[in-house]
Amino acid sequence: MLRIPIINLLSITIMKNICNFISIGIVLLSFTACEKGYIDDISQVAAGPDELAPTAAIITPANATVVIPFTDTKTDYTFKFSGSDDIELKSIDIALDGTQLASFTSFIDYRSYTGTFEYKDLQIGNHNFVVTTTDLAGKTTSKSFAFNVTNTYQPIFPSEVFFVPFDFPSTDPLKIASDLVLNTPAIANSTTTTAGISGNAMQGGGLNYVTYTKPNNWISTSQSFSISFWFKLNGQTKNNNGGNGPEYIFSIPTSNGHWSGGQALLFFETNATGTQIKFPVVAADVTDTWFVWVRGNAIPGIADNTWRHCALVYDAGTSKMTLYIDGVANANLAQWGTRGNINMSEATATGFRIGAGPKDVNNDAGDDWLRSTWKGGLDQFRLFNAALTAAEIKSIFDAKH
Repeated sequence: MLRIPIINLLSITIMKNICNFISIGIVLLSFTACEKGYIDDISQVAAGPDELAPTAAIITPANATVVIPFTDTKTDYTFKFSGSDDIELKSIDIALDGTQLASFTSFIDYRSYTGTFEYKDLQIGNHNFVVTTTDLAGKTTSKSFAFNVTNTYQPIFPSEVFFVPFDFPSTDPLKIASDLVLNTPAIANSTTTTAGISGNAMQGGGLNYVTYTKPNNWISTSQSFSISFWFKLNGQTKNNNGGNGPEYIFSIPTSNGHWSGGQALLFFETNATGTQIKFPVVAADVTDTWFVWVRGNAIPGIADNTWRHCALVYDAGTSKMTLYIDGVANANLAQWGTRGNINMSEATATGFRIGAGPKDVNNDAGDDWLRSTWKGGLDQFRLFNAALTAAEIKSIFDAKH
């Protein structure tokens, strides 16, 4: 037989009675406070006279130029705007190029509103966006902002003077390999297209390469300079006969009489221990030097058939060149004595090649190393007429530029 202690039942009863008394007390106190006038009545306060005109503001666009990818001719764009009034807003109207887009008349905060409007297929060209606010007294305020939508390439740094992404939207191989800084197509292109680090890329092989008239003004303006590109290399580099040999990133053929036939020629030589990087440069007075990372300073593990980033930065202030692989500076600096400014010759440059050496490209075994081509992939090829900082090189790598 279940037995419940009497003292426990008594305690529970007492607690219930206490809670009931407290609840009743709170209710009685509330009634008494209202009757005695301890709590003020809710009353309407007049808004006062509407003395000020409403405000209007355009948040986006904030810049006079809206840049879209060079592959696009239109874009979806989100306009952002705001309005306010000292008493109450009646409406906010937005318009583009003289055509009303929308009218806003319902506001949670009747004195202030911030809104957005997404415009589909905004075309390249000049535009004018207008915001007009109206208050209850009928006063209005308008703000307008003129801007331009462009797909013209904007250099990532002011010193960028040549850029080939190898994926200009065209079926014409000359346009596919266009330089975007001056929007100039190649004058010859026998390479094919492959998937790159960003969009499409150039696929070398055989006797194929790309030719330009000049790399814009890079030759004449580069006292200090930087070179940046992505590459994909699969094992041993090969000459054009299939034997072990160099593969060229780029070269500048020249008529200056130098034995190499060029005045700047960058090539890789890979073997089982690593990739040697060699960059002979010839000045206008036909003096030359080789910036190299060879033998014990060769770079291991970069001919692994994956996309890698390479940058070379020459600083005329120190006469030294820094090699960067995947955004990291190599500890071994190459130096041209106390050379200072490079001073290459614009007048004697007879072309610019991506993916080939400076001499006629063929299978001549006798001088093949100056005629060899690049057999792998190349992407995002850039030239700068200044020495980029380590942070700038890292930003190019991080953004896959």
